Amino acid sequence: MCGVVGISGKSDVNLRLYDALTMLQHRGQDAAGIVTESKGELHQCKGEGLARDVFRRSHMVRLVGEVGIGMFDIPPLAVLGRLWHNLSTLILPMVFLSLTMAI
Repeated sequence: MCGVVGISGKSDVNLRLYDALTMLQHRGQDAAGIVTESKGELHQCKGEGLARDVFRRSHMVRLVGEVGIGMFDIPPLAVLGRLWHNLSTLILPMVFLSLTMAI
């Protein structure tokens, strides 16, 4: 099980994505990630744990961009969660790039 949120705006979306992830993760989570886009360049931060544990101020400063997507994972089993986390780190940026190209 996972949660995904996407935001497009006129200013940096990093803090709004962080807030959305913390609101959605009420059941706990195994991993979280945010990818933003600025001037054709993707910026990402990902890690294991709750959003408050994964994203630090130094990470948020680097997540610049007016378009972004965030996701978190709530695994039914630890093994499946680890597999999803490993796959999602490869798939999420590709999906995000496809979505930005479609806009």
